[in-house]
Amino acid sequence: MPEELFFRLAELQLAKDRVGIVVSKGMGDGHVGLLYHAKDGVRILHMAWHEQVKNEALDRGLRECWIVGLLDIPPGLNKHLVSSIRALAQKIPKIGYGIDFIASAGSIKDGKYRQPRRSQGLTCASFVYEVLSGAAVQLIKPETWRPNDANKRWASDVCKVLTEKGASPGHVAAVREGINGLRLLPFEVSAAATHSYQNRPLTFDAVQPLCKPVESRLSELCKARAPSLMIAA
Repeated sequence: MPEELFFRLAELQLAKDRVGIVVSKGMGDGHVGLLYHAKDGVRILHMAWHEQVKNEALDRGLRECWIVGLLDIPPGLNKHLVSSIRALAQKIPKIGYGIDFIASAGSIKDGKYRQPRRSQGLTCASFVYEVLSGAAVQLIKPETWRPNDANKRWASDVCKVLTEKGASPGHVAAVREGINGLRLLPFEVSAAATHSYQNRPLTFDAVQPLCKPVESRLSELCKARAPSLMIAA
C-alpha cells in the first residue's frame, strides 16, 4: 500500500545515491519536494512559491513537518539523477509560479532550467515532475490528465495570492490566461514517484487511488506545516 512507503523524515537513512520524495502540508493540497545528498549533507530541494526555489538543510523544524518515501527508479539512473539535482541546486534558478504543467514540459533538463515559450513557470508538483523527467524518470502520462472546475477555482485563487504577494501584473495575467482546469497535484506526484517504476508512467486514472493513502499518512505523522511554504502546489 502507498501509505507503507512513507515515513517520518527523521526515520529514513538516505543512501548517497538515492533520492527521496518528501511531502508536507501546504495550504490545501499538500506540498512536495526532493530529498538528496548535497556535499554538505542531506537537503530538500523544492519550489516553495513564486520565484522561491529553496535548497534547505534539515533542521529540526523541517524534520518534524515532512514525510518521505524513496523514489523508485532503475538502479542505473540513480547517480545521474543525483548529479542533476545537485547541478540545479548549485545554481538556483528564478522560476515563476505557473499552473499549466502541459505548457511547462521540458523546463528542466539535466539540472538546468529553461522556460518554454508558452510556460508561465512551475508549481511545487510540476517542479519535481520536471526535475525527474529531465533526468529520464517518467512518472505519468500527462496527456491522460483531465480538467475540472475545482482546479479552475484553485487557479483563480492562485492568481489572487500572486497579486497580493507582489507578482508582476504581466505574470499574473499570463497565469490567468493559462487557466484550463488541468492541475498536477503534489499527492499525484508523490504517489507516482514511489510506485514501482516497472509500472510507470501512470495514467490519471491509475494514480488517483494511490493519492489518498499518502495524504492520510501525512495527516497521521505530521501535525505542522513547513514554515517556508506560502500556498499549496
